[in-house]
Amino acid sequence: MVKSKKANLGKNVIYMVIFHLFNALTPLITTPYLSRVLGAEQIGKYSYAYSLAYYFVLLANLGITTHGSRRIAEVKDNPQAYQRRMSDLFWVHIFNASIVTIAYVIAILMGMNRQNAVLSYIMIFYVLSSVVDVKWLFYGLENFKITVLRSIIIKVFYIVLIFVFVKNRDDLTIYTFIMAFVAYFLVELSLFLLLPRYGKILKPDFSSMKKEILPLIILFIPSVANLLLRHFDKLMLGWMSTYDQLGMYENTDKVFLVLVTLITAVGDVMMPRMSNILASENEEKAQKLFYSGMRISIIVSCALAFGLMGIATDFVPLFFGDEFMGCIQLLTWIAPTIIMLTLSALIRKQYLIPRYLEKVYLTATISSLVINIVANAIFIPYFGAMGAVYGTLIAEFSVILIQFIMIHKMLDYKPLALDLLKYCIVGFVMLMAVKLVPYLNRILNLNLKDIFLVLIEILIGGIVYTLLTFVILKLTKDDLLVLLKKKAKKFKK
Repeated sequence: MVKSKKANLGKNVIYMVIFHLFNALTPLITTPYLSRVLGAEQIGKYSYAYSLAYYFVLLANLGITTHGSRRIAEVKDNPQAYQRRMSDLFWVHIFNASIVTIAYVIAILMGMNRQNAVLSYIMIFYVLSSVVDVKWLFYGLENFKITVLRSIIIKVFYIVLIFVFVKNRDDLTIYTFIMAFVAYFLVELSLFLLLPRYGKILKPDFSSMKKEILPLIILFIPSVANLLLRHFDKLMLGWMSTYDQLGMYENTDKVFLVLVTLITAVGDVMMPRMSNILASENEEKAQKLFYSGMRISIIVSCALAFGLMGIATDFVPLFFGDEFMGCIQLLTWIAPTIIMLTLSALIRKQYLIPRYLEKVYLTATISSLVINIVANAIFIPYFGAMGAVYGTLIAEFSVILIQFIMIHKMLDYKPLALDLLKYCIVGFVMLMAVKLVPYLNRILNLNLKDIFLVLIEILIGGIVYTLLTFVILKLTKDDLLVLLKKKAKKFKK
């Protein structure tokens, strides 16, 4: 039986930031190697097979990570209610995920992805990973440490396997197996095997399980729509453009998603805590926690968005190689969506879901998905990967706009809008400072090249942004500065 223990929010945020930092380092280590060894076309084939399997994984998970963690967080201090709810969620998920896995196998046998069927067969392990996925339990219990440490250990293992076994373009199947079996299946299985420590799974009680099915389905629809925003453009590129363009977009998306998930880690940690606070009817504390998280995320997302614009020209040839020079324009244009996606994701995780406002979530995400599909259909045939970026920009802006229209009476947006304006200006100043570095390198004949040039750009940008942010917080006597100082003192202790 799980012990009721108050989790440390600060430590959980640190664990998740470490986890996402490690996820950020993983492509930094493997993508330059894979880009040169496999090439754009082979990466495009993998991306297409992965995207097809991904939709089955979405259906198998049925929103369990979000709904399950929310429901567990509400009853984790009540052992009897916890045991029953844990069992109900477990059986509902197992039954659904098993049926979807069988459907995936049938789809392959009927000719899905016939041109690269071997890759789709290997991706069965990725789909199976959804059957043994129990992250919802650990997230609901706010036990992020165990999920982070086990994931990192296994990821180190699969990175080593990539460098040892993937040597040329004929090794695409080996790379696919390493990703599907090690990077996805083994990570989830390692957590699944710990399940008995956190309570006995009771026999299925279908009358009790019914209570979880409808909320899961309601939450599943916008969850799928939101995730389709991130992946359907790849399928449309595969249908309407070339594998080369898909490979370009895949590598751009890797960098983009690393930066976004690094920020939205705050939302992953705060959602179960917010659900627990609201279950005890402490609205004032919940509001304070929400605004603090949002303001910090605005500062960080503006830094990452304008920073990416600044270093894109020198980063792409260093990171991806000359074959992917088209990614410079893609990264520059997609960078502003880091801010949009961060804000919409945190409003969803910290405000809408803990308060069961699925209607807002549903309307915003489905509307933006339709907008994204229409925009992609218009732009991709003419602009290829750049057309998918245009579609993403339009769709992510529409999510923010619709959410604002539907809940503007519930939230005071003025302080958040003012912060966004301030830190976009700070970000633009940082961008100009970063762009001066290669200019001075040429004028002064410093001959800084490759990694040194990019590192100096990142260093200069970081210093400028941090100093300007500190000056603004200090001059305005912002409460956020006091909060950050308190957290820094606790961290030192």
